Amino acid sequence: MVHETHVVKSPSHFHLLAYKVLGPFPSKIFPFKIKVREMLAKSYVGINHIIYISSMYFWSALIFSVSAVMAFFLSRTILARFGLILSPIQLLIVSLLLGLLCGGISMMCFLFYPKYVSSNLRMLIEKNLVYIVNYMAILSNAGATPWQIFSSLRVVGKIYGVEKIVRSILRNVEVLGLDIIMAIDEEEKRFRVRSSLIYFKATSSRFEPEVTPANISL
Repeated sequence: MVHETHVVKSPSHFHLLAYKVLGPFPSKIFPFKIKVREMLAKSYVGINHIIYISSMYFWSALIFSVSAVMAFFLSRTILARFGLILSPIQLLIVSLLLGLLCGGISMMCFLFYPKYVSSNLRMLIEKNLVYIVNYMAILSNAGATPWQIFSSLRVVGKIYGVEKIVRSILRNVEVLGLDIIMAIDEEEKRFRVRSSLIYFKATSSRFEPEVTPANISL
């Protein structure tokens, strides 16, 4: 079984603070951590799922607490202007409900953010597919090997939205020793962008033997 490699960037202060406070505990009790890990991998966000889940819990809890406190005092002030007087228990219930609402929205944003990034990346690739194909065709017709084509795409890929995918493909070749076709297959399974990767595979399969960093000098 082939294992994929994923680059995990150093977490930003935003996520690092949460992880320092909560540690890995939230990931142990979160029931969908495997799903979150898969979504982060597909979106190329580059954050470890354990740190991401800790960040989700921390910031959602913080937003809940701040919202509940603000709702308690603001509700009392606003309702008093309309002549509505609630007991402290009633105000507490209202503020807790509003806090739960805000905290829940925050958690949903964390959960849907990787999917949002993945969808945008997929649309960008499909939008620029004709340019990607033309670029690869030009290099292929000029006699470039698959490794040279992908190495070139790694440099200019940001323009076409394929930089992260190409980097991941080349990393699987460099680190795991896969050939280009196998690396593309693994990336296709993970990212599920068939239309753009099909041409990558077709271009790469034209060359025998497969060219890798071990047998080519750029």
